[in-house]
Amino acid sequence: MRLLRRKLTEIKMLNKPFKKAFAEREIFLGKNFHEKKGQVTVFIIVGILIVIIAGGLIFVNRDRISFRGFTSTQVEPVREYIRECINNIVKEDLLELRKNGGFFYDPIVDALPNRNVVCSDGTTTRLHAQSGGLVYTNGDLDSYIEDRLETRIDEMCSLSSFDDQFNFNSIRDIDVDVFFRDLNIDISVDMGVVASKGVSSLDLGRFDLSVNDDINRLNAVAEEAAEMVYLHGNFEDRVNEINDGVFVSGVDKNSRKILGDDCSNRPNCYISCPSGCCIIKNKFAEENDLQEFRFGLR
Repeated sequence: MRLLRRKLTEIKMLNKPFKKAFAEREIFLGKNFHEKKGQVTVFIIVGILIVIIAGGLIFVNRDRISFRGFTSTQVEPVREYIRECINNIVKEDLLELRKNGGFFYDPIVDALPNRNVVCSDGTTTRLHAQSGGLVYTNGDLDSYIEDRLETRIDEMCSLSSFDDQFNFNSIRDIDVDVFFRDLNIDISVDMGVVASKGVSSLDLGRFDLSVNDDINRLNAVAEEAAEMVYLHGNFEDRVNEINDGVFVSGVDKNSRKILGDDCSNRPNCYISCPSGCCIIKNKFAEENDLQEFRFGLR
């Protein structure tokens, strides 16, 4: 019995250091736990503030920020700018063609002798033909306009004002197609430009417009008249030989003659050539507020 009590006492003595160490560890853990808990709370508060601030910035700039890059709607102002730019260039170029005998002004060519005719209002227009001389043509009018538009659009429709919103890359040359209809001109322009932002990109594609204009028909009349002058001599002496239904009016009012009733489906059109500055007018042009078509003959 005594031996048993001694063994129990020894076991208790052996356990005292472990109890003390365990108690001290418990106290340390409790203190450390509360400190770490306080640090975690601070981090949570800071994280919440960061999320709120970031959310506020995204909301304020929501029209300019897109995690997907951008959409076709966001790039529509760029496309609208290009449409308006192309439309303005087309109108200016068609007006120039009408005033200058189906040709674009060229400082080098216009400076050559006997290439222009002076009209009664002091303006000049390009000579198409002269008796015993040459017939000047612009080739295929549609190709002539296409080449001009490709150059002008490239020069004038700069996208630099949108550089703060998108990056633009030319992946192919500008391509313009011109199609002459009955009383319209259809024009299709491929800008060959891709807009990009972040990881997203969008091809601006083609731009199509239709213009009320019969310049192709009037230019054909001018070329027919030029060919007639080249083949038969003085225009005023050969008015009766025009066989395409044009009402021709010369300086001598007595020489006027109506050939056909509609100018080969050109309603109410006529040519007047005072002093070699020929003017073609028709009802379609008047109704659509278009300029007359001028060209020179000698």
